[in-house]
Amino acid sequence: MARRGRAPRRRKVKLSLTAKDFRYPGELRLYWQGLGGVMIIFFWFAAVLFFVAKTPAGSPRLDLVVECILWPPIAVLLCNMLSVRPRKKEFQQADQHSRVMSTNHPDLYKMLQSFARLCGRRRTQEMYVLPSDRVFIFTIPAKGGTIVASRPLVERLHPDEVSAMLGHEMGHIIAGHVRMELALVYVRGCNPLVKFLLLPVTLMSWLMRGWLDVVDYSCDRCAYLLTGGSAKLVNAAIVKAALAGAPEAGISMKELDEFLTAPGDIEADQSLLERQIRARQFIDQVANLRDRIEALTEFTKTDQAHEVNERLAQIAKPGGAG
Repeated sequence: MARRGRAPRRRKVKLSLTAKDFRYPGELRLYWQGLGGVMIIFFWFAAVLFFVAKTPAGSPRLDLVVECILWPPIAVLLCNMLSVRPRKKEFQQADQHSRVMSTNHPDLYKMLQSFARLCGRRRTQEMYVLPSDRVFIFTIPAKGGTIVASRPLVERLHPDEVSAMLGHEMGHIIAGHVRMELALVYVRGCNPLVKFLLLPVTLMSWLMRGWLDVVDYSCDRCAYLLTGGSAKLVNAAIVKAALAGAPEAGISMKELDEFLTAPGDIEADQSLLERQIRARQFIDQVANLRDRIEALTEFTKTDQAHEVNERLAQIAKPGGAG
């Protein structure tokens, strides 16, 4: 009697959000253009050292060869350490309420849980809200990506706008931007001596021109998808976050908020028209802000955006697949 063959297993389709769903075209090309280019340069240096640098016995200086090859990744890690160090004092002074938990920041914790579910992550991302006078939000590599925000940012934005900012940071975590982004931001602000000591990252910064802008386009897409597909919400969040850190701007947070939420006809309302002019002037003053708004608007018109939104809506339903 012939044995029946086993029916082939159906491949489980992953519904959760992945970097492929929101990565901006050309982002990976710029990344490997920088990282690959630098590694080629330092492998070439290592090859030269192998043939030129000799011990007294005449054998190659393998220690110098290995150090040359390891210099680029070590330089990135050093940049990460040095960029986080200014925040170290704030972390040390932070009390137990700074870490976002269900008991002290229930709304933020619920947002993080929701995003973790949509992204198929078993662990809710850690987040800290620091009592600082400055306005900021960024992610550090600790524990697979830890989001750090200042209290003024959380207090000056509406809860749904804070959610959009968290969605943006989740994009950096999912797409693996965090270490390289910290390194490039740090080295671009260094003095010439430090830039020379961290030469691999300095070269990456030159070769990866535009990468920091492009990753923002990607992460704005992620925020759009995680917050239910509202480009208006994401654009409002990034503009208001920029304004919160620029008190000298020609428009106040209240005026900008009223302009963004006004139901009236802008062309007919003189006060709204004036606010629109000031809002546009501010947006044009902030580097890359208008490009981010336009890039997200274009993404919302694509079939990809509609397909991913529908998929995430399935997960968001009670009992939805992850």
